[in-house]
Amino acid sequence: TWSFPGETEAGAVPTPSHATQLIAEIRDRNGRILYRASPSPQPRADPTAGRLMGDILRNVVLWGTGRRANGAVRIGSSVVPLAGKTGTTNGYRNAAFAGFVPRFEGGWEWAQGFTVVSYVGYDDNRSMRRKVVKIQGSNGALPVWIGAAKALADAGLLGQPPSGAWARMK
Repeated sequence: TWSFPGETEAGAVPTPSHATQLIAEIRDRNGRILYRASPSPQPRADPTAGRLMGDILRNVVLWGTGRRANGAVRIGSSVVPLAGKTGTTNGYRNAAFAGFVPRFEGGWEWAQGFTVVSYVGYDDNRSMRRKVVKIQGSNGALPVWIGAAKALADAGLLGQPPSGAWARMK
């Protein structure tokens, strides 16, 4: 949920009757902050369900259509344990890969990291199938997704695991 301050430089700002995440910050033309939301996360589901889903999506990368991503992102000698799911629409009109790139904070944890989604397709919705070439989630969207995941690692946003940290999620 988000809370709104009772008073700002601009005057009173009432707290809405229901939670909202539409506005994170308001600044005036000089860059002064007039309002900033204060998030206070509250669990809404049992974390066990999240861990189970994470394990399913991890197996897609280990053994399934996302296996090209397995071992593709490294920090030093440590492999980042990725998880995700490929998708291709009927007629090869669109392809996607949605996945999770964890951060290392004492271990790889599902509660930390980034959700990244790549989506490929033509603006006019024509098929990405030409003779024997079929662009789908695993060969079209997944390489784009891997590039984004590597960029997160290269930018130092995934933490610093010790050398050879085991790619196992907590």
